[in-house]
Amino acid sequence: MNLEMPILLEIHRTAATLFLHLRLPRTPGARSPWTGLIPAVVFVALATGPLNRAAAQPGTAGSPVVVARVVATSQPASQSFVGTLVPIRKSVVGSAVDGRVVELLVDDGDAVAMLADQQNADGHAVGQPIVQLETVSLDIELAAAQVELELREHAEEELKQTLPAETESAQAAIDEIKARLEYSKSDYERLRELSSQGGGVTRREIEEAFSTFRSQSQLNIAANALLQRLTATREVRLSQARSRVEAQKTEIRRMNELKNKYTIRTPFEGYVTAKMTELGQWVSQGDQVMEIVQLDPIELMINVPQ
Repeated sequence: MNLEMPILLEIHRTAATLFLHLRLPRTPGARSPWTGLIPAVVFVALATGPLNRAAAQPGTAGSPVVVARVVATSQPASQSFVGTLVPIRKSVVGSAVDGRVVELLVDDGDAVAMLADQQNADGHAVGQPIVQLETVSLDIELAAAQVELELREHAEEELKQTLPAETESAQAAIDEIKARLEYSKSDYERLRELSSQGGGVTRREIEEAFSTFRSQSQLNIAANALLQRLTATREVRLSQARSRVEAQKTEIRRMNELKNKYTIRTPFEGYVTAKMTELGQWVSQGDQVMEIVQLDPIELMINVPQ
């Protein structure tokens, strides 16, 4: 790579000595640029004469010039550059919810880390808390939701226990009604037979026996329908009870996830470089609260002219 750099010649004069400073960049391994160049520079310097114009006026003596022998030497090639240290990662952490700041857990310059003993739903370590927002109203809602969950779980357990009892009770009622139905039927048929044989049976007695038989028949039909309904809806009712419980559990998980957003955490290990909120301040969703940078490793950016 060829670098074309200007040659800088500086001439400094003292009372008895003239200093020449020549700055020329070199490429390592190349021929010394001073060979053949320095004598010409010395010639130019001597030809310029005294730099003080007053000394060159007529009638005044010139200043003495001391000439030293020029020696060619090798000069190491070196350059100085200005660089900028840049963090490998920088994050301006914001709030995901609206709330009031009740606790600032870090300050400018503090180190922040990831908590290996705490993991999120994906199994990754969570960051150290840096800002805590108020959660009083959310805690009340969570407590009420937990009570509702307990009530629904109790209702599900009660249903699991009562459904078999209801089925057994319906079956027992059917058996009892069936026995009464058979008795009323037998009684009605007996009275009809006696009446046909000219026995001492009134028409009223026959009608009452028939009415009892018909009532027991209707009760038997209703009891069987109840048993069938209980059997058919057993799984449906249990499924509905389980769904109500699961729905409440989902609501509690949602509220817990929302509550977690009120604890603002660092996204990675690093240092706090800026604090953008204060204790008691109200922050809205999207407001910036902290700036975190990662300094290990760190990048160095240098602009080198070509």
